[in-house]
Amino acid sequence: MNINKIKLLLISLVVFSNAFAKQFSDNNNCPPCCEIPPTPQSSAYNAPARINVCNEWDVYASGTFLWWQANEEGLAVGYSRGGTGVIGNNNVITSRPDKIFDFDFKYEPAFKIGLGYNVVYDDWDVFLQYTRLNFTNTTTAQKPSDGVLIPRWVRATSSVFVGISGLESKWKLDFNIFDLDLGRSYYVGKKFTLKTLYGLKGGWINQAYTQVATLPDFSLINSNTSVTRSLSDSWLLGPRAGLNGKWHLGSGFNLIGNTEISLFYQQFSKYSMKMQSPTNPNLLFRNKSNKNFNAVNPSIEFLLGFNWGCYLDRNNWHFDILVAYEQQTYFFQNKMRSYADTISGVNGGEISNPGDLSLHGLNLQIRFDF
Repeated sequence: MNINKIKLLLISLVVFSNAFAKQFSDNNNCPPCCEIPPTPQSSAYNAPARINVCNEWDVYASGTFLWWQANEEGLAVGYSRGGTGVIGNNNVITSRPDKIFDFDFKYEPAFKIGLGYNVVYDDWDVFLQYTRLNFTNTTTAQKPSDGVLIPRWVRATSSVFVGISGLESKWKLDFNIFDLDLGRSYYVGKKFTLKTLYGLKGGWINQAYTQVATLPDFSLINSNTSVTRSLSDSWLLGPRAGLNGKWHLGSGFNLIGNTEISLFYQQFSKYSMKMQSPTNPNLLFRNKSNKNFNAVNPSIEFLLGFNWGCYLDRNNWHFDILVAYEQQTYFFQNKMRSYADTISGVNGGEISNPGDLSLHGLNLQIRFDF
């Protein structure tokens, strides 16, 4: 390549570069088609709606009295059937319908205690609450005059049904739950606020069920009772989330509506079944597991009620009282029924699915912010 061609190539590159630079500069001077969303210069959220007192502690505590009825599927005591109960007897089935003796679920006192802290950052708060319900309830059933009494937990043949004169069942529940929530209250309109919360649910649920069948003295050796004992202990841990609403009615009165849902890992670490033979008290049927049973189970909670609150002592304190109806359901908790069904003859060979545990009743809460 000679010198003239090199000069011509350099001149062409310079001319092309100048033309491209001019076009690029002209495009930069044109207005943009749209604006890029700017970076927020301040917090972008709805107005906070939590309780704020003048005291620097920014702590609140609550105490709740509960009058709850706990009921669980699969705890039926037994049922009665017309006739003698002897196979082949024409009087086994009569015009009288069968009657199911369900467990008599009673209302029991319980409590909650909670402690919270208002976080400075973005108006969030942290709240830890403990719920305890512990009781033992008893239900009895008697043999009808025109039929037989068939137990749901004692292993017995049709010939033994004739001798069963009564059943007594005891259910013991030890319910202990911890809820740790991180939440934020905010206005949605002028008279309505919401609180979004995320957290953890943990604790333990222990149960025991005992049924005693009463028979004539001649039916057993040195005994006139047959006893069945079931046991189920478990602990649980998992995430939870909820949305709590508050309608401001005026003069400190509010309508409250809360709902939460949890999904937790649950380990049944101790579960067993011990059944005494109705024809020989020295003969025991056992179903005991040496391994842990693991499951992932859900729970739901719902609360509806009214509260009233006001500031005290030049806004250094805040007092709040709540009266509400509350309902909680923990799914697939009655493992005892499944254990009993694995022993042939208790439920006709059919194994029941674990029943749900439900708790509901009065919630009376007092809260102080200080």
